[in-house]
Amino acid sequence: MKNKLMIGAISAQLLVTQGIYAQTPALEEVIVKAEKREQNLQDIPASISAFSAAQIELAGWDDISQLETSVPSVSVGGDGDSRPFIFIRGVGSRKFDIGSEGSVGVFVDEIYNARFSSSLSGIVDIERIEVLKGPQGTLYGRNTIGGAISLYTVKASEEFEARIKVAAGNEGYWRVGGYVSGAISENWVGRLSASTRSDDGNMTEVLSGKNDGQDADAVRVNLIGQLTDRTSVELTAQTSRLDQEARLAQANGEVGPLGLYQLGHAVPLPVLPPPIIDSILSEIRAGTVANILREAALDPRNVKMDRPGFSELESDLVSLKIEHESDNFLFTSISSRTSDEIHEQTDFESTTRDAIWTDVRQDSKQLSQEFRLTSVDGGMFTLDDRLTWVVGFYYFNDEGYRKDDYSVGVQGNIPPQYYRAVPGLAYSQARQDVTLDNTSIALYGQATYALTDRLNLTLGIRRSDDEKDFTTQMITNTPGYPFVAAPFTLPQTLKFDSTDPKVSMDYAITDNSMAYITYSSGYKSGGVTFATWAEAGNVGGFEEEHLDSLEIGYKARLMNNRMQLNLAAYQYDYTDQQVQSIVVVNGAPQGLTDNAAESDMKGVELEMSYLLTDALKVDFNYFYQDAVFEDYADKTGNPMQFAPENAYTVALSYAPDLGNNLQMRAEYSYKDEFQFDAGNRDISLEPEHDVVNLTASMDLGDSVSLRLFCNNCSDELIRTQVTTFATSQGGGGRSIYGPGRRYGAEITYNF
Repeated sequence: MKNKLMIGAISAQLLVTQGIYAQTPALEEVIVKAEKREQNLQDIPASISAFSAAQIELAGWDDISQLETSVPSVSVGGDGDSRPFIFIRGVGSRKFDIGSEGSVGVFVDEIYNARFSSSLSGIVDIERIEVLKGPQGTLYGRNTIGGAISLYTVKASEEFEARIKVAAGNEGYWRVGGYVSGAISENWVGRLSASTRSDDGNMTEVLSGKNDGQDADAVRVNLIGQLTDRTSVELTAQTSRLDQEARLAQANGEVGPLGLYQLGHAVPLPVLPPPIIDSILSEIRAGTVANILREAALDPRNVKMDRPGFSELESDLVSLKIEHESDNFLFTSISSRTSDEIHEQTDFESTTRDAIWTDVRQDSKQLSQEFRLTSVDGGMFTLDDRLTWVVGFYYFNDEGYRKDDYSVGVQGNIPPQYYRAVPGLAYSQARQDVTLDNTSIALYGQATYALTDRLNLTLGIRRSDDEKDFTTQMITNTPGYPFVAAPFTLPQTLKFDSTDPKVSMDYAITDNSMAYITYSSGYKSGGVTFATWAEAGNVGGFEEEHLDSLEIGYKARLMNNRMQLNLAAYQYDYTDQQVQSIVVVNGAPQGLTDNAAESDMKGVELEMSYLLTDALKVDFNYFYQDAVFEDYADKTGNPMQFAPENAYTVALSYAPDLGNNLQMRAEYSYKDEFQFDAGNRDISLEPEHDVVNLTASMDLGDSVSLRLFCNNCSDELIRTQVTTFATSQGGGGRSIYGPGRRYGAEITYNF
C-alpha cells in the first residue's frame, strides 16, 4: 500500500503536461545563505533543504525534531530535549556529554553550540531553516562531518509590528508566544520575542501520576544599530528554560540463556556469596522480573517506576555581530557566549525494582569568535567579478563540568549487607567527575571561479586544531565492588587535527538547470570517555573520525518554473566512526565509545515541488541509503544506527485565492525499519512507520488568523531512543516514545 501511494504520487505529478497550465504562476525562488552570502538555492552546487518562515508557521514547528517528517534523510531521536541525536544520511552521534559533540552541527544565526539542546527547546521567531547535507567544514564552525542545520531568526524591523499567538490542544498542550519590533532611535531598532509552552508528555508513570511533559520558556532580545553608512552592529541575548517532572521509559526484556525473560542488572555478580546469588536467581525463576516486563509491554505509554526522575535545563546566549562593507570586501565579526546547566535524575532500568538510578549535573560555558572576509561585487581579488571567495578564522572554547552519580539499591547487583562497613550507608554509590577545557582553532577558505559563462570551479580548505584538557575522577563508597573497583584521578590532554579539502565543479546546462560533482572531506574531533569506571578504559579517550564524500547532483526548474527538481547521489568513505554501547567491566555496566574501523555508505536523494494548478502544489521527497558497518569487529555487515534504507514524504498544499488567505497542507511521511543499536539486537529494531500531519489556516479578519492542526494523526507508536543493556547481565533495555496524536487550534493576532 505504501509503495502504491508513492508511485501514485509520482504519476500524478508527471501526468500534467506543460501546455495544460501554461499560465500557472511559477514557484517562488528560495534564497539561502548556505555559502555565507545570499544566493538562490538552485544556484548552489550542493544538496540543501530549506524552509521559509511561512512554511514553518503553517506547519507549526516548535523544535527542529519535526524536520525529520519533511526531510527524509534526517533522523532525530534522543532521551528528551536535553539529549537529542541528529543524523543526516546515516551520519550522527549518540554522545551527549561535555566530552564530545554531535556529528551534525546546529547553528543559530551562524553561532555553533556544542550543547545544542537549547536550539531544540527554545525556538522563537524563526525566519528560515536550512539543512545542508554532507561535510560542511570549509564554511561552518566545527564538527559538521555529517552536515549542518542552520536556523536564522527574524531580525528587528524599523516599522512597528507586534503579534501574539495562542495555541491549545489535546494532551494538555498549550503555547503562548509573541513579539514586538520597531525603531528605538534614529539609528537603532529592536525586537523582543517570547514563548512559553506546556504539555502532558508522551508517557505517564502510573504510581506517582507524573508524566514526561515539558514546561518550556524562551525570551529573545535583538538590537541592531547602524553606526555608519557601511558599519552595523547586532546584539542578541536569549534565555531559555525547560523542565520535565519525570524522565520515563518502557522496560524491555529479552530471552536469556536459561530461556527466561531477564532484565539488565538482575543477574547476580560472581563476586557475591552463594546465598545471595541463589536468592536473586530464585527471584528470576519465580517470574518476578518476567512479570514486570510482561506488564511493561502491555502499555508502553503508561509505565511503573520506583523513581520517575526529572530533568531541568537552562541555557543563556549573548552574541555580538559586527559587519563593515568596504569597496573591497565585507568584514564580519561574530562573538558569542553560551552557558548551559542541566540537572537530571533517571531510573536506569526503568522498573519498580530498587536497582540502579543516576543523578547527573552538567555545566558548560562556550565562547566563540569568528572573523570573516567575504568578496563583494567589484571588490579585490574578484577578477572582473568572475571570482567569489570567503576566508575566515574561527576560535572556540568550551569549559565544562559534569558529575554522574550511579546509585545501586537493595535489588541491584550489590545487596547492602555486603557493603563495606560505612555508618549510615543506605546504598552503594559510584561517582564520576569530569572537568574539561576544550579549545579549537581553525582557518578556512572557499572560492568559486567562473571558468566560462556556464562552468564554475570551487575550491575550499579547512585546517582544524583541537585540544581537550580534562581531569577524570572516580569516587565510590564501596571500593572493590562495582561500579568503581579502585578510585582514581586521571588528568589528560588530547590533541586532534585535520586538514579537509573541497573540490566542486558545476555546469549550467540551461538557464534553469545545472549539474555538479563535489568531493569534500569531513572531520570530527575525538573526545572524553564517560561512565567507563576503570582507569585503563579512560586513558586516551576515543579517536577522531573522518569522512570522504563524493556527490553528483542535478538541479532544475522545469515547465515554466512550475516544477523544481533536485537530485543527488553520494558515496561516503567513513573511517573511525565513534559508536556508543553498554558493556560489562568488573561486573558493572559501563558506557563504551569505540571507533568502528570503516564503513562505505551510498545513497540517492530526490526533492520535487510541482504546481499542479494555481492553487495546488505537490511536494515529493525520497531518500534511499545503503549504510552498513564494513569493518567493525563482530558488528561487520550490520546496518548502521538511525539509517533506514528508504524514506519518503508526499505533501499536498492547497491555497485558493478566496480573499481569506486560506492555506491547507496534508503531509504523509514514511520510514523503513532501522536500528538504534550497532549490535542490531531485536529490541533495538524500530519497525517501519508512517506519519500523517494535517494543518489549515485562514484569516478571520484584518488582524486575526486561525490555524488548525493534527500531528501524527494516525497515532503511530514511534520510539525516539532505545538503550540496550549488556547481554551478559541479562540484556533488555529501555525505550523512549515520541508524541502520539496531537491536535488543536492556534489563534494569531497582529497589532
